[in-house]
Amino acid sequence: MVKRIGWIAAAVVTSTLAAFLFLAADFTEQQAASPQAAKQMVPDNPSEHTPPAQPIPYSHKKHLALGLDCKDCHTNPQPGKLMTFPDASKCMLCHVTVSKDKVSIEKLAEYAKSKQAIPWIRVYAVLPGVAWNHRVHLEAGVTCETCHGQ
Repeated sequence: MVKRIGWIAAAVVTSTLAAFLFLAADFTEQQAASPQAAKQMVPDNPSEHTPPAQPIPYSHKKHLALGLDCKDCHTNPQPGKLMTFPDASKCMLCHVTVSKDKVSIEKLAEYAKSKQAIPWIRVYAVLPGVAWNHRVHLEAGVTCETCHGQ
């Protein structure tokens, strides 16, 4: 009887190890995939929610079309981890002359003058236990607007 239990235990351990090795090999293969292949594995954001009204209307699409890059505004102590929100004073480096008479830019100037942070409403939050890194997604060819919209 003891011999039979030993064989059963050995079979269970062997099966578990084989399954683990199979899954680990598949995971390693996915990690080694080219950035283009990785992009194909990442679907467009399926979320169809309406973004919240922000204190100042802002279009990433418009600013990117002008030739700005994400890093021009979003500076990070650890590039790639979490993007930071720029200070209003950084926006005013351009908007001191560009579109300065628009109501939204006048409001932006008030935030900059008072050194008050713009109270942006966060659209996404990283869940506890999730290790997030923008760089991995950007290197896979996923654009910012895929998740963050305009």
